[in-house]
Amino acid sequence: MRILLYNPDNGVTRNFMPHLWMFLLKALTPPGHEVLLIDGNAKPLNDRELVRYIKEENIGLVGIGAMTRMVQKAYRVADVVRAAGIPVVMGGPHVTEEPDEALGKDGGQRHADAVALGEADAGVVYVTDVKAAGAAVQGVEIPLEQNVVADYPVVVLKDSQNGPLAKAFISYLLGGGQRTLARNGFTGP
Repeated sequence: MRILLYNPDNGVTRNFMPHLWMFLLKALTPPGHEVLLIDGNAKPLNDRELVRYIKEENIGLVGIGAMTRMVQKAYRVADVVRAAGIPVVMGGPHVTEEPDEALGKDGGQRHADAVALGEADAGVVYVTDVKAAGAAVQGVEIPLEQNVVADYPVVVLKDSQNGPLAKAFISYLLGGGQRTLARNGFTGP
């Protein structure tokens, strides 16, 4: 089955933090299924374009995730997808807290065929968190082409009262501190 995991755009700005749930679910999907990802913030689609994409790509199931501030848009998208005859599974923080709302069990419209509640045995964390937890957790590597790289810029503030100390710290980070960072899961600059 071809599965589309879709994150609706936030409708406010193109500046966004990619949602990692899609990458995790893709990595955990059993063999035999193909998972496609669309983040509406990176690839905005109107309702007609989304339904056309789903039909052209022969998608058999759509997963939609949303936080509370985006849930009305997510519900609208889910309604359009379901009206096109494609089953929808919804998840995310809002649906985890209000599953009856997504399923229409609260007296409102049904937006999803099923819900995924936040009852997972897994979470997306940084490699550094996995290393810090030691044997208590098992890490699953996200393929590089699907991963999000976190950059941590470091600079001396213009008005720093401790400029020389700040410069020394940066020199340490970029020099001998790289071994300590690498040992804890950080990659170099």
